Amino acid sequence: MPKERLPTRLVAIKLSQEQASERIRKAKKTRDKRLNHSKEYYKALHYVIFITNVETEKCCATEISELYRIRWRIEILFKSWKSGIKIEKLLPDATKKTERIESIIYMLILYITWFEQKILAPLQLEKLSILKLTKEIARNIYYYMLNELSHKTIRELIYKCSYETRRRPNANKWFDEFIESSG
Repeated sequence: MPKERLPTRLVAIKLSQEQASERIRKAKKTRDKRLNHSKEYYKALHYVIFITNVETEKCCATEISELYRIRWRIEILFKSWKSGIKIEKLLPDATKKTERIESIIYMLILYITWFEQKILAPLQLEKLSILKLTKEIARNIYYYMLNELSHKTIRELIYKCSYETRRRPNANKWFDEFIESSG
């Protein structure tokens, strides 16, 4: 019995020259030196491409892009919970008692709620890695639970948890922008 096939569409959004140049620079930098990317590959880097089954009448290209951005953020958030909090280590394999499993799940929900409200929400910066932030908080959980986020602590978190792998002084710039935007 054949499975029903959904009609799909390809959505391609042309990036700015600056964005495309950055993607090409990264592709050239990170590729295996024994291989060469084709001209078609570099041309494709000028676009962000999505495949969807959402009809054109329901969502335009920019809305599809925004939906994917939100979906990716959710994926990163769940990954941070799994990898940063290490949920699997909190659930013992031998446990058969429903009450124990339920209490662990409630504890995790409380922790995630605390993390979202007290840590992540105040630090909404694009340059911040949620995964790095989750791991940092998990390593020093008692400190962050017992203390308010001071300017010094925020600066340290931005420095430690930014996407930037090189440690450059611009982490201070991000901090200053954050302070200005939070009023």
